Amino acid sequence: MSVFLRKQNLKKGTYLSFVEAFYDSNTKNTIQKVIKKLGYLDELSKVYNDPIAYFTEEAKKLSLESSKKYQDSKSERIPRENVFKNIGYFLPRYVYKQFDFSNVFRAISYNRKFKFDLESIFRFCVFSQIVNPSSKQNEFKEKEQFFDDFNFSDDQMYDGIQYIGENEETIKEYISLKTKELIKLDTSKTYFDGTNIYFEIDKENEELKRGPEKNNRHDPIIGMGLLMDANGYPINYTLFPGNQSEQPELHKNVQDLKRKNGINGRTIITADKGLNSGDNMYKAIQNGDGYVIGQKVRGCSNDTKAWILQDDINSPYENTYDKNDVLTYKVKSEVGDYEVHITSPLNGQKAKIKLHQKRVVFWSKDYSDKAKYERAKIIEKAKSIISNPSAYMKSTVGDAASYIKEIKYNSEGVIIEGSKLSLDEDAIKNAELFDGYYLIVSSETNLSNDEIIKIYRGLWEIEETFSIVKGVLKVRPVFAKSLLGVHAHMLICFTSLLILRILQKNTLLKQLSNEQVNAIIEANKTKKKHKIRYQKVVEYPINQICSFIRGFYALVVDDSYYYPAKYNDLIPFIEERFSIILVRRILTKQDIKKIFDAKPQHKTKIIF
Repeated sequence: MSVFLRKQNLKKGTYLSFVEAFYDSNTKNTIQKVIKKLGYLDELSKVYNDPIAYFTEEAKKLSLESSKKYQDSKSERIPRENVFKNIGYFLPRYVYKQFDFSNVFRAISYNRKFKFDLESIFRFCVFSQIVNPSSKQNEFKEKEQFFDDFNFSDDQMYDGIQYIGENEETIKEYISLKTKELIKLDTSKTYFDGTNIYFEIDKENEELKRGPEKNNRHDPIIGMGLLMDANGYPINYTLFPGNQSEQPELHKNVQDLKRKNGINGRTIITADKGLNSGDNMYKAIQNGDGYVIGQKVRGCSNDTKAWILQDDINSPYENTYDKNDVLTYKVKSEVGDYEVHITSPLNGQKAKIKLHQKRVVFWSKDYSDKAKYERAKIIEKAKSIISNPSAYMKSTVGDAASYIKEIKYNSEGVIIEGSKLSLDEDAIKNAELFDGYYLIVSSETNLSNDEIIKIYRGLWEIEETFSIVKGVLKVRPVFAKSLLGVHAHMLICFTSLLILRILQKNTLLKQLSNEQVNAIIEANKTKKKHKIRYQKVVEYPINQICSFIRGFYALVVDDSYYYPAKYNDLIPFIEERFSIILVRRILTKQDIKKIFDAKPQHKTKIIF
């Protein structure tokens, strides 16, 4: 490394600056970087007799210091602990700043003599939830990974979290208002689904109840319902006691969330078999809403199964083939009045009514291949049970029982000895008939097959959202032990989720050129009776975005230099979008500042 005096001839005169030059082993080129701007020669001559001579000597001194520092670093022993700083969180930090949370935290802490910055605690918790989700105790230990100055103790953090939980509704209302300012939410149709979260605590309380947790855990749980707009942005959430099933709470929560957020449009309840009930369909219609619900084909009536398998002039499928004339997809539908069971509002007894519905059934080769693969594993297990029944209990036999003849258990769940176990070939053949088929029932009879399937596939937005909350953000298990701590934690997770969605659907939305779209069409040509529409935008998966955020660290060499530790495939796109450089072998303080001050350069400005 060396430092020299640069003399640039500009319109206003000769401009002087110190420049550092060093060799980049990656590019195998010498890189020059301005480390200090000195000013115009005319102005400097008023202070120094001979500015060029003076600053040339100063440059030599800086060069010697730089070389000495480099030589010293070569002889230094490896430190016991390397210090790393996360750089990737500049992305969620940019979105977070647009919400200007200082306003609401200033309001709720008015007249409270806190010795800490409440907004700083919330900001730290949100960034930690995205970068390094864990218990608050573990997150606090990693506080120094951020470039932000989080100046509070762990006790102050816990006190702040309790107060945040106490003011959850106020902060949620503020987030809702700011979201509407920043994003053009599409609430002409909204989507709702629910899940539950378990807690690593021993005792129940008024909200944390043991109940029907989807993974059959016995920890105290709490229910969470999430409302999303037509584009997959989370609008709001509600919490309910964990011993209450999602089904009876469903419509109450939908109406409460719509009222709180001023939403008048119809809400489409998208659900799989867990919320597939006549009561839910009937109540949705009664409330002026709709539904798009998946049904298990193998659980349908014989008449429905016969219709699904029928493919003739009276009930034809629309087929799609690949370039090799292999069938990859087919779909058909019918509209009619279909019988469902509801709980009578008059006497509470089960009653039969007919709902006007559209039924759409589609078959996918990928889905069929997946079903065959999964069944093959179950059949192998069934064969193992038949050959060695004493090694299994009723609780461990699982789905394999469907393909075993004469399997019986005693009162303790042990397979009864002497049973003539054999593989049920007929059951296997019957199951194979419906591989790849999926049935959707909907109140939206005026929509096309593709539109209904698109809405149903929009369920992945909701399911992925919960997957993000439970997986990427690690909301479960929740380590908070007080109710206020629980509510604060859910608010932090919701805010983190909203930020990630904005990054995915706006800030990092990639627009494709016409040439790129044509290339995709050419690579995916199919023989199909109707046109395929290709979008001109690409959304990066949340997991890929989080991989960059969490993985883009820098090793701290000293107070001035940072070595980026890991490359990520998103870096070129992010560099282009934010007009910054991330892949320098060495980043200075000035580089870091530029990164954290950067703003996205949208070709078409959607928000912000």
